[in-house]
Amino acid sequence: RARDVLNKLMDSDDLEPTHVSWREMLRAASRSKTASSHLVEQVWNEASSYRGSNGDRAGGGSGSSAGDSSNEDYVPWTPDVDAFEALVDSYIREASSPLEANKNGVRQSRRWALYEKVLEMYEDVVEKREEPRGMAYVDKLELQESPRVMLNVLKAAVSLEGMAYTAMQAEREEKRKMGSSSFDKNERETEKKAMVDDVLNGRLKRAQSVAREIAQLECFRDGGRLPLSIANDSEAMKALGLAKSWI
Repeated sequence: RARDVLNKLMDSDDLEPTHVSWREMLRAASRSKTASSHLVEQVWNEASSYRGSNGDRAGGGSGSSAGDSSNEDYVPWTPDVDAFEALVDSYIREASSPLEANKNGVRQSRRWALYEKVLEMYEDVVEKREEPRGMAYVDKLELQESPRVMLNVLKAAVSLEGMAYTAMQAEREEKRKMGSSSFDKNERETEKKAMVDDVLNGRLKRAQSVAREIAQLECFRDGGRLPLSIANDSEAMKALGLAKSWI
């Protein structure tokens, strides 16, 4: 239904999607039980590129010239904390889906990618990186004052750290079982294993660094009051406790 409403707005000569329209579309896509994060990304990209019903989309396309009055009047959408939350929610939901989590190694690779996208988004906001999604527009202070959104980023960091740690332990166990002599016979295999270990270690340290930073935010300081819905979230509280143990 949200998509139908938005399409009508975009096709209208008299009405234009507003910041609220895009926000609600992102939320609806994020909360859909059947859609993946690809739908939220699609809406995000549409919002970023839309330049008015009679104007071009960013980067080219057919339509009226840049001097068209409707094109000049339209205020382009820029992401905010609500938009950030919707996209992160979709990544977390897809990565933690019980049905998907039991699939093969392709699924495991997808989970890596989803959690890393969340961390990359957060780092883009914090460091004000200029990148295509426009994360530099998201208010860093407002974002870090939202325990709900920050806990989702924290859960991604803790999950990524756990996956990296488990993979590193598996690599080391494999080396132990095969014995060092067998690795010495194949120098290329030895170098490959060392590179994998370096990548996993880098992921682990990055995830821990982000988690520690979030755990020390004002909204999570000792004595701070968390909303009841968050305080009762055992998974979130477990992730927060683990992150604090790394400080």
